[in-house]
Amino acid sequence: MQGKYITDIVEVSKNIIVVASYSDCSYFKINLETKEETLLGKGFSPYSMGLCLFPDFDYDNFPFVLAKEDDWISVINVQSGFVYRLTSCSTHNQNYLN
Repeated sequence: MQGKYITDIVEVSKNIIVVASYSDCSYFKINLETKEETLLGKGFSPYSMGLCLFPDFDYDNFPFVLAKEDDWISVINVQSGFVYRLTSCSTHNQNYLN
């Protein structure tokens, strides 16, 4: 994750975390034991803001994480690596009008 600005981290399983990279709006799954990083997918906005596990999150049976992006709220399937656009939800930050 060298050179990335990380906005949020959630633990999804023992020694496995999901990381949101702000500047390129991408999501990574990292295995802390093997030090492997896997790109889960790119978001739909310029910036990634935060992550939250869905209620009843289960790594094997319900592997969904909610992601807040600059312009969208997205859902990430951490098993398959798909990122789904859920709804528009603009954030009025300093970069919003650029």
